[in-house]
Amino acid sequence: MVSGGGSVGVTQTAIVGTLSPTVTVAGRSGTYTVTYRVTYGSNVLSATHDITLSFGAPTQIGIVTQPAVTGMQTGAAFTPQPIVELRDQYGNRVPTAGITISAILHNPSSSQAIQKAVRFGDAVGNWTESSQVVMSSLEAPIAVTDANGTASFSDLAVIGLPGYSYQLRFEAIGYSSIPTRNFVLSTANASELLLTAPMNTTV
Repeated sequence: MVSGGGSVGVTQTAIVGTLSPTVTVAGRSGTYTVTYRVTYGSNVLSATHDITLSFGAPTQIGIVTQPAVTGMQTGAAFTPQPIVELRDQYGNRVPTAGITISAILHNPSSSQAIQKAVRFGDAVGNWTESSQVVMSSLEAPIAVTDANGTASFSDLAVIGLPGYSYQLRFEAIGYSSIPTRNFVLSTANASELLLTAPMNTTV
């Protein structure tokens, strides 16, 4: 058995003589104590030793900093900006640099309005093309992992419908991921004045 967390599997047994078990310990990084116990009649013999687990191969993208639930305007830069990291199958952060991670909108509505995760500087414009054409022309925001396996976005924004509940997903080739928590966009600040009825120019 193992103290300190994780799990242990013993794949070899013996009735008499010498027992040389193959022990596998899996879990979060840290120090574990493995205890071996043998019952002989009414006697219980035991021996222990400590092992230290490190990280494994990176398999997934974990979310360190989630988007705020409310208070973000459509087209505005996120505050705080999301931070993600590479993790192994047990959730340990894996220090791997140079992996490019993209942010995408996980659950756009069925509306034909423009809905996409974008770089903040690209989130403004007087678009006259269809929403599909505009969205295909806008590049997804990216962040690259540092030596610690962490990627920090700096210019991520979402164009979408005010009041709709969205999620983001962070993707990189060869890594699994899960969506962020839900967040709701608010309307953007007014940027132009629209005349809805012409002035009466006759006197």
